[in-house]
Amino acid sequence: MNKSYEGWENQFLDQMVKELHLYGNNAIAFKERLLSGNELKYSKQLRNKLKDDYEFSESTLKDCWNKTIYPALIEHGFNCKDKNNTNGKYQKTRQGVRKWLETEIFPEYIKNIAPKKTTELWQELLNQAENNSDVSLEIVRQK
Repeated sequence: MNKSYEGWENQFLDQMVKELHLYGNNAIAFKERLLSGNELKYSKQLRNKLKDDYEFSESTLKDCWNKTIYPALIEHGFNCKDKNNTNGKYQKTRQGVRKWLETEIFPEYIKNIAPKKTTELWQELLNQAENNSDVSLEIVRQK
């Protein structure tokens, strides 16, 4: 079973949304800001994407993080350093939160993921093959 952060990122962030009790815009802001696919996007590009996809206002992303997400993370054990707290371990930035999640929270999360049964894996593979019209499978019998 692949236990890399990248392989489980989407499910892991969904789980963190639940654990942090984030809903609505806060859940969207948390996940969209931390997805590795959005990592190289500048804040303005991400704000525009969120405005187009979810009708976020200009300040919604910032407000979600400052008013709800950071306090929820701190309550969950995120030890951040910012202007007021220089003793923290991680910076109060997207990169700091992501590093904390990957190094301290994800290893515990992945320990609790049970490997799938072989039949479930085969069914998942079959479903993916059936859903990809441009991919074909050929079964070759060995002699």
